[in-house]
Amino acid sequence: MASFGALINSLPYRLRLRFDSLGGYVKSIVDEVEADLLPEDRLKPKQLQSIQLIAFIYALDFLFCEGTRAATMAVAEFEKLGMSGFKIGSAVFEGENENVMRGRDLSEALKRALANTSVLELIKSENAIKSLTLRMIRLARNGAFVD
Repeated sequence: MASFGALINSLPYRLRLRFDSLGGYVKSIVDEVEADLLPEDRLKPKQLQSIQLIAFIYALDFLFCEGTRAATMAVAEFEKLGMSGFKIGSAVFEGENENVMRGRDLSEALKRALANTSVLELIKSENAIKSLTLRMIRLARNGAFVD
């Protein structure tokens, strides 16, 4: 299996930037929770990386879903103006075509890839990155995410 660093470095540049930003946010939550703990009682680096990666998967899924929601709403607004849709570059957005539904399709593919994993249950059970992170910290303290 690829190392954590190799996995992150294989992401497209913009996703890598998003991961770095989100990873910093997750680390700040962890640091706040662990502020009064001795160093030996804090999460191990691999546990933190697991939490950061799961938070990124959650955010990526949210981004996919929001992309379809935004495209659907935009198409509806254009239809109110008597147009069938809109075009960005060579991509045509009309009705529920492939371009409009791409985010939903990517979200479904991501969830299929995570099928029957605790990661899928985690991302489906939370509605914010902070609550997801806090839950994962508790899970890690109870033995999850151990190398």
